[in-house]
Amino acid sequence: MSPKDIDSASKKFGFPVGNATLLDEVGIDVAAHIAEYLSKEFGERGTSKAGLPILRDLVKNGFNGRKAGKGVYIYE
Repeated sequence: MSPKDIDSASKKFGFPVGNATLLDEVGIDVAAHIAEYLSKEFGERGTSKAGLPILRDLVKNGFNGRKAGKGVYIYE
């Protein structure tokens, strides 16, 4: 799914902000930090197997969200 499709689906489900947009607003670096903590505390229940490595790669490449000008979306 595209980020816009994810945002649309989560809004239709009742969330006030789409999940992709929310991730950018909170910060991908913050989300990665939280995912790391949850992974340590809860093991496989804390994060998806694919999620944490993807977040780490995004942060490593400077995709930290709106504050960095790029995340799930690119900001001008």
